[in-house]
Amino acid sequence: MSDAFAISEIISDIFRLHSELSKKAEEISGKIDGCMSGIYPILLAMLFLHEKSLSKDFRICGAKVLLGHDLIKNTTVKIPEWCLDSTVDSLIQELIFADEQAPSTKIMSLMSPEAVLINFYELVGRLIYDNKTNLACVEDRWEATEAHFWWVAHRHPKLKILKVSRGLIPI
Repeated sequence: MSDAFAISEIISDIFRLHSELSKKAEEISGKIDGCMSGIYPILLAMLFLHEKSLSKDFRICGAKVLLGHDLIKNTTVKIPEWCLDSTVDSLIQELIFADEQAPSTKIMSLMSPEAVLINFYELVGRLIYDNKTNLACVEDRWEATEAHFWWVAHRHPKLKILKVSRGLIPI
């Protein structure tokens, strides 16, 4: 099976599982604020998959991590088979740990470099969605993301996500 076909199957799972097994009552209908549930993790996974400066295998792994992490956080789903790969599962667990803590440099030091990089996509995704809220909230979110930004920029200066995140910095 091709990588593209495998990812498309996973994305199909994401839509189905979010609409059928959401933890939040308002999402049971399959929609959040008029958007189909599952769009957010798919957006992050697609951004990650487009990073050609990362290896193909790591991009696929990272996309699965971003998709699986969101499923675990937001649904009552039994862990899908595509999340059971030991690397994918380990990285998901690191992101769950990061979610439970403040996104700080201290937390970053407890995470693998791969988890820090993947977590940066999650943080940028939150900035994208927070831009519709008040400026103070966006500024707080950026402060929490800034250490990650510099870590990623130093180690992976060619990533497209850096350009995206720069456009979200509050002025």
